[in-house]
Amino acid sequence: MAFSSPQTVVYDGETTAKDYIAGENLSAGSLVYLSDDFTVKATNTSQVFPIGVALDNASSGKKVAVLGAGSRVYVCTREPVAAGDLLIPATSGRVQKASLNTTATHYVVGVALEDQNTSDGHVRVLISPQVIIKG
Repeated sequence: MAFSSPQTVVYDGETTAKDYIAGENLSAGSLVYLSDDFTVKATNTSQVFPIGVALDNASSGKKVAVLGAGSRVYVCTREPVAAGDLLIPATSGRVQKASLNTTATHYVVGVALEDQNTSDGHVRVLISPQVIIKG
């Protein structure tokens, strides 16, 4: 689920986007991870460390602005989430609720700032990448 323009991705505009190279075609609002030197791709699993959210659409090999830690942005969801949920990467650059009851390494994107009661929706998120190791 892509956004129509950068204005629909930015929530409060308080942070500065950083430029990277798109390692594949990216949609605005996609959660991204560092796949190579200054190159980002959309998350495709919960086992990658997210660095931020693509501000706009970008073709592979082109510059893309990424909003990182401290940004409050809209992100696409894979499932319903509640305000306060820790979120982890999901497929297609989306997020899902972290299940911290399992013994695993969790790559947390940030925290949901509001409820989102449908799958395939949008939720405002405070981006605060971190690793939680339960073992």
